[in-house]
Amino acid sequence: MPTLPIASALAAGPDRSIAFVYGTRPGQIKLSVLINLLGDHARLVHTGQHYDPDLDTRTGDLPPPHLRLAVGGRTRGVQIGAATASLTRTLPPPRPAWS
Repeated sequence: MPTLPIASALAAGPDRSIAFVYGTRPGQIKLSVLINLLGDHARLVHTGQHYDPDLDTRTGDLPPPHLRLAVGGRTRGVQIGAATASLTRTLPPPRPAWS
């Protein structure tokens, strides 16, 4: 499997990771290659936009999400607002590379 430059950069420190936020099956499929390449450096966040249990549990070869936001079943704007608010509370603030 090819190595991405970002994977080399992440190897420099065990505390480095990238959050992948997805909420639909197509998004999950599109991100799966990057998620698999990054391995333990990938942090998966499922927004729950597709709240059908069948869609939510079929992840293929991906590990289960580290965090589930459960914003499904609402209007699109409310889902986006709830997901953004939850991510703001949950994810650490960005840290510059030089710190």
